[in-house]
Amino acid sequence: MDKKNTLIERLLEEITQLKRIIAEQALTIEMQGKRIAELEKRLGKNISNSSKPPASDGLSKKLRTNSLRLSGQNPSTPFNP
Repeated sequence: MDKKNTLIERLLEEITQLKRIIAEQALTIEMQGKRIAELEKRLGKNISNSSKPPASDGLSKKLRTNSLRLSGQNPSTPFNP
């Protein structure tokens, strides 16, 4: 009978742990659902229905970096400052 009680106690502890994990996952799923809804709402906005001006809607072009070459210098010659 002692083995049976030990097994029952161990199974009850495992059930408690699994319930805790399920509760944590349910909370995570709820938060992710809210985040998805927010992102879908933002995705649905465009220039015509956004409250932001077109230049600040996040679709701007990347800035160009300056060339490392000095202007007027032949690229085949070594660098001479």
